[in-house]
Amino acid sequence: MKVDPKSGHKRRFPPVLTAILILLAVLCVLFARSFKPELLLFANDGPIGAVMARSVALPSGFQGIWQDLNWLGFSGGFATIAPSYLMMWWLTPLGFAKFYGALALFLLGLSAWTFFRQLGVTSALSVVGGIAAMLNMNVFSNTCWGLGTRALTLASAFLALALIIGKSYTKKEWWIKTFLAGICIGLGVVEGADVGAIFSVYIAVFIFFFQIISQPTTERKLGIGILQPLAVAAVAVVMAWQVIVFQNRIQIQDVKSSGQTESSEAKWLWATDWSLPPVETLRVIIPGLFGYRMDPEPPTPEGGVYWGRVGPRGMPRHSGSGEYAGVTVVLFAVWASVRSKRGNGVYNDLERRLILFWSVVAIVSVLFAFGRFVPVFYRLFHSLPYFNASRIPLKFLHPFHMAVLVLFGYGLLGLSRRYLEKPLKPISFSGWWAAAPKPDRRWVVGSLALVGLCFAGYFYYSSSSEKLIRYLTQNGFEPGMSASIAKFSVVEVGLYVLFLGLSCGLLILILRGTFAGPRAKWAAIVLGTLVVVDLGRANLPWIKYYDYKYKYATNPVLDFLRARPNEHRVTILPYSINREFSLLQQIHGIEWLQHHFQYYNIQSIDTIQMPREPADFAAYRGTSGVFAASNAMLQPRFWQLTNTRYILGLGGNFADALNQQFDPAFQRFRLHTAFDLVAKPGKAQPSEAADFTAILNPKGVYGLIEFTGALPRAKLYTSWQIATNDQQTLELLPSPGFDPAQAVIVAAETGLAPSASAGAVDAGQVEFVSYAPKRIALRAVAAAPAVLLLNDKWDANWKVRVDGQPAQLLRCNFLMRGVQVPAGTHQVVFSYEPMNLGLYVSLAAIAAALILCGLLVASSRHRVEVSGEIKPSPAA
Repeated sequence: MKVDPKSGHKRRFPPVLTAILILLAVLCVLFARSFKPELLLFANDGPIGAVMARSVALPSGFQGIWQDLNWLGFSGGFATIAPSYLMMWWLTPLGFAKFYGALALFLLGLSAWTFFRQLGVTSALSVVGGIAAMLNMNVFSNTCWGLGTRALTLASAFLALALIIGKSYTKKEWWIKTFLAGICIGLGVVEGADVGAIFSVYIAVFIFFFQIISQPTTERKLGIGILQPLAVAAVAVVMAWQVIVFQNRIQIQDVKSSGQTESSEAKWLWATDWSLPPVETLRVIIPGLFGYRMDPEPPTPEGGVYWGRVGPRGMPRHSGSGEYAGVTVVLFAVWASVRSKRGNGVYNDLERRLILFWSVVAIVSVLFAFGRFVPVFYRLFHSLPYFNASRIPLKFLHPFHMAVLVLFGYGLLGLSRRYLEKPLKPISFSGWWAAAPKPDRRWVVGSLALVGLCFAGYFYYSSSSEKLIRYLTQNGFEPGMSASIAKFSVVEVGLYVLFLGLSCGLLILILRGTFAGPRAKWAAIVLGTLVVVDLGRANLPWIKYYDYKYKYATNPVLDFLRARPNEHRVTILPYSINREFSLLQQIHGIEWLQHHFQYYNIQSIDTIQMPREPADFAAYRGTSGVFAASNAMLQPRFWQLTNTRYILGLGGNFADALNQQFDPAFQRFRLHTAFDLVAKPGKAQPSEAADFTAILNPKGVYGLIEFTGALPRAKLYTSWQIATNDQQTLELLPSPGFDPAQAVIVAAETGLAPSASAGAVDAGQVEFVSYAPKRIALRAVAAAPAVLLLNDKWDANWKVRVDGQPAQLLRCNFLMRGVQVPAGTHQVVFSYEPMNLGLYVSLAAIAAALILCGLLVASSRHRVEVSGEIKPSPAA
């Protein structure tokens, strides 16, 4: 320990460094396997295949993302100047897949530590608060599901709260902190989108409430109470401008005529998917009561499969997250809430009101999370403008858990202030009990009664296992699985009672003064250990690793499809045929489409996920669209128009059957490659889709079918038709009288004149010079004036140049791109060039924030050096 040359006092190890080391140590233990080269952390959202796709490559993605691997392409928004994308750029895709989750949780823990320090909690106990935040199962499970953005959104909220409640010393610093709080809220929206927007509303309400109860006069209450939230909101909007504009487009503009949002009732049903059944609120204090993951595979313990009711209609038991806050955390939060109601010197008036505020926040949030199960509450939120385009009531559990953590912080503050900071004389338990304040004795009696009641409940639940087994068997589980689930659930209840007893015992010891004075550090050590063991063991089932080299091993079918992926698209027949084909459909849907096609940049007409169906997709391919999958006889025309040349199906004579049923006149289906699905080397018995691979076999069960009638990706036409409206185009495209190989339909808004040629003319040839998701270079040799059709989705942000000169982008065949070229040889370049104003605005906001952070630190240091003390600001 070094000595300060000015004061002569020994320098303490900086508390922030202590916090950093402890938080990192906990995470390194939990995520130790991330350091093994072949292992990656499981991520349902954002798997390594999606991260490796060329479309999201950085730094290019900061100027816009065009997702070219699914459907006909679509806008992916922007890679934002926020921690997630910056970590992806810095760590590279593989490093990101390994360490992103742990780093996101670390930033959350450190942000929570900062907030608790601003509350006045000691550094040691603030570390415990940081651990409780980063191991909170709501955040932890989402992060292990691939949504580290949830952890970073909560981290931003904690930093904003720390800036708001922190003592400001001058008017200038007050404005600086207000600006920085807005930056934090904006970052939360950038990271969490609608989740960040929900947090922003909560924090705006908190700021107003905080100023109303803390300012001395009515004028200042209203003035500061209104001014500060507005200032924070304005800065947040600037910071999150890119995301706000993009979310407005995909949530409101692009879906305004989609069938799923036509009526208010349909919108309500769609919006309330993934609601929380009220009884499952118990998951907040009993982690595995209803199981964990929705799959029974490792690392979920035997019997740990989720069996609750969370999930959309028709898909019950669809869980990818947990809600455990920790028995100790909830107990200390409840203690803060209870003790704040009495004027016993534990909390001042301001703190009591803030504790009441966060208690109300917790209650209101969980009521909103009930969604369709208790609709009267969620309808209030659903009726608000913009927010009615949001969905998943479970998202309100994020601010609920934030409120619980804040209350936990107040619990630490009150206990430290009253029972830890002041040394007490040694006293026997009986002596303490006789002198203890009435609230403390009531709490002890209530705690012991609660433990006894829960212990009795455990025995009752344990004796009711047969009833639970019957219930599970009646709801789709095999008898053996039902027995395992019941046993697992009973054990989880038993563990809950154990940790409740330990937590109550620790709290009673703190009330008794066991850790008072010099022994206060042991309170932090014991409490931190209890929180780590409790939340750590509960979170273990969410930490799932896999060998990415094994999972993403290629095969001859994938090798062929990835050779020239920009020249064709691939799909799988959208119908059920037989048991063998069902296996291929599972492997395609679970593994190839979502993982391998992304990893190897194979372009497919299929969509992975589309919760908000754009209007053009709905009209073209949606359930009631022209080329809906149910319109079986129109599938060849759909594949023709979309450059879908390869179809996964069956081998043998299956191509002939397709010709007879769908294409008797032209016979354009043929078997390209026959193959079989077998277990991967070293896997004796496949247990999941990732265990299968494809091997070539001329007599194989499966086949890659080539549809020779598919249009080329790029094609020249000397004959084109002008459609006066989209409805006319949609009627012409499937018509037998229209031949897509001979003519193209151009939208009228382009102002292009009808073609002079009405017959079939050899228009010329087009070849790819280079291909990238956002820049496609072509060499066109046109025999006459022609329209060059590029069978990729039209978007207003695409620009086209012919021989280096800007040209008009045409919308062809309802939703494809095109351009007119004169006769001769031309270089044609399509480039995706969305407006980057939002990027520059965000960069300017971040630069201003960094400068202001420097000014704030410099101002604080100068004031302390000059006066030797800190004085409250008149603005605060």
